[in-house]
Amino acid sequence: MNESVDHPKAVAVVLATRVSAGSPKRLECLCLAPGQRRQYRLYSTANVDLVEDYGPEDLDPVEFDIASDIAVSTFLIESFWRVHVSPLELERQLHRIEPLVRSSAN
Repeated sequence: MNESVDHPKAVAVVLATRVSAGSPKRLECLCLAPGQRRQYRLYSTANVDLVEDYGPEDLDPVEFDIASDIAVSTFLIESFWRVHVSPLELERQLHRIEPLVRSSAN
């Protein structure tokens, strides 16, 4: 697992939030951002700036081109975000970052 990510600040939208099971004072966010190798990137963070900052207990982010990618379903299930966001809802939210994806491709 990665300790941190090299971008100083993420450009992302929040798809869902939840209170951490391990720390009731910690708010976790499920974020969607432009990918580095593929169009989209899905990750979890507790950082208020939405920067990818995760420890050894967190899952690595997933990159994908289509919401129906099996890696997306696996990530949502293993990280317990599936109870908050369905693949269909994720598909509907991809348009929120389309301008960011296009601008990062240039």
